[in-house]
Amino acid sequence: MIAVIEPTYARGDHAAVNAALLHAIAHAFPDEPLDFAATADHRQAVAQVVPLPASVRWSEIAVMAPGGVHASRFHAQWRAMRDLVTRTRPRVLVVLSSGPETFFAVRALAAAHSGLRIFVVLHGNLNDAVGWRSRDPRRRWFDYRAGLRIVRHARIRLVVLEEHIRDAAIRRGLASEAQVHVWPHPLNGSEISNEAGDLRSPLRIAFLGAATRAKGFDTFLAIVAAVRDGTPRVPVAFTCIGPQLESFPEAARLGLSGSAAPLDRAEFLSRLDAVDYVLLPYGMQAYELTASGSLLDCIARAKPVIALDLAGIRDLVRRHGEIGFVRSSPDALATFIASDPALGDATRYRAFQERLRTIARLRTPAALAARLRDDIGPPS
Repeated sequence: MIAVIEPTYARGDHAAVNAALLHAIAHAFPDEPLDFAATADHRQAVAQVVPLPASVRWSEIAVMAPGGVHASRFHAQWRAMRDLVTRTRPRVLVVLSSGPETFFAVRALAAAHSGLRIFVVLHGNLNDAVGWRSRDPRRRWFDYRAGLRIVRHARIRLVVLEEHIRDAAIRRGLASEAQVHVWPHPLNGSEISNEAGDLRSPLRIAFLGAATRAKGFDTFLAIVAAVRDGTPRVPVAFTCIGPQLESFPEAARLGLSGSAAPLDRAEFLSRLDAVDYVLLPYGMQAYELTASGSLLDCIARAKPVIALDLAGIRDLVRRHGEIGFVRSSPDALATFIASDPALGDATRYRAFQERLRTIARLRTPAALAARLRDDIGPPS
């Protein structure tokens, strides 16, 4: 028995990657039952992405809303994990997300169950382990950095979703080489597009995901304004695919306000299919320790990128070749979009798409099964 739990997200957050991870585990261990513990809303969101594998049973749990006291969240997660493990007696527990309190709950679980091996999936949370840290000892005792220390245990492993994240985590001393595994951010096979896409005129360039400053939406708007101030050599049109979660007065002036609420998955993918390129204006340091879900959506739908020099894109280019156009600064991106005819080169565009499709084929649950089988190991 392998148990899988989503202890952090009560609704649809991370439903797509969790669906793919469940299918990857099921592919890796086709003869072993899985028990998936989540809220009813999260299970429904996962099943809407792709039906759950036949080997998966579902257990309903409660998940606290964001915010609040760490101690209360620790107790809630500890009870959910303890009850799941006590009931199912798994050989392995996979924890699909982590806040600081998750690490303490996992460590307590390892102490209580001597034969249990635990894998904790880290999404973007590693960013919380670097940079500013509260001087209040009460907060420091229970923050993400303290949590990473507490799970340095022989039967607890951390899982990151890209090779460059593992390299950065080890380089920064956040974890040891032996402790960190890489399960490359999986894609659901049903969402991978093999349709040939021809460039249109004007070229349609999209911002993808939640419109926030942390995601670089302000940078995107500045690039759009700079391009529109001139006469682009290749005609372009800009759009925004995702909800606007912060106020951007400039967005309304440019006609680029995001949706009022998050899009459902089908609508999101439909809008993505209607563009030619995706502009990723993220800060180059912001994604050193986290995987970009927007980049993975581009891979799934074979949409070449126009981006800053992100670690994740660098790693993909090194392994597979160019998947779009990369520049060193927002000004350089604006200059490129406005003046470089390469943006409209159909032959180059098709080459980008073919490389993206190659990457997508390597990210399906079936393709990742062997890696998970090696990391988790066979039943004893």
